[in-house]
Amino acid sequence: MLIFLDEDDPHFIFDVNVFGPVRITRAFAPLRIESKGCAVNIGSIAGVQTRTFYGPYSMSKHAMEAFSDTLAIELDRFGIQVSIVDPGGFNSAIGKNILERLQAKGLDIGNSLYKDDWQNNWVLAGGDLSTMPGPKFIVARVEHALFDADPQPRYMVVGDSEWAENTLRAVLRRMLELNQNQPYAYDR
Repeated sequence: MLIFLDEDDPHFIFDVNVFGPVRITRAFAPLRIESKGCAVNIGSIAGVQTRTFYGPYSMSKHAMEAFSDTLAIELDRFGIQVSIVDPGGFNSAIGKNILERLQAKGLDIGNSLYKDDWQNNWVLAGGDLSTMPGPKFIVARVEHALFDADPQPRYMVVGDSEWAENTLRAVLRRMLELNQNQPYAYDR
């Protein structure tokens, strides 16, 4: 769907998912530096893997990954630790909301070049996410990142082992692609 993307969609999503956290980080930077506080950002496993129809969302969450990595480097000199919590596979209305927004903008699934993909996408087709875990696991990881003496830089918080496996496979696949047939590739 990225080839048919309305330019307003990424602007809307980036304003919430990227520029909002950037603005908050800038506003509280002096207080955070003075108090030797920490920073915890909310990413998503969509920031390290993606799928059809999640392009703008994945792009914004990938930006949060880079933002958190850069912020960690820049704030390290002040003794501030930065963590990012990457949830995925939870009880939410994300698919329903994506579909409703696109339909409100005139998406006609029946005439789409991606008709089969739409109909076979469980979440976007109205799949029931209510059986997936709720936000308490995400909140627990945010609390750990905020209050532990040695928080992790990243927390992958997923609803089940399949989501975890798919996410880790995506990361490993990208790493292998980056290393394959490169002038400075690593091997055993």
